[in-house]
Amino acid sequence: MDADQQTQIVEKPFDTDQVNTPFGKRYGDEKVVITAEQLHALQQGKLIAVDVMNEYVLFIELDKSAMQNP
Repeated sequence: MDADQQTQIVEKPFDTDQVNTPFGKRYGDEKVVITAEQLHALQQGKLIAVDVMNEYVLFIELDKSAMQNP
């Protein structure tokens, strides 16, 4: 799966019970809200580690090329 296919910008959370999601069929979802402090940490080159359903860890990193070419 391409990186472009692993992330999508959406208007709001969607119901993962729907068949036609941007990623195909999925069986669960979770919403992550970041603080201004966490956003600042991303802008400083840090990562955010998110516990997902007490089973996985998701690492969020800001695309450094986006900071160089706004």
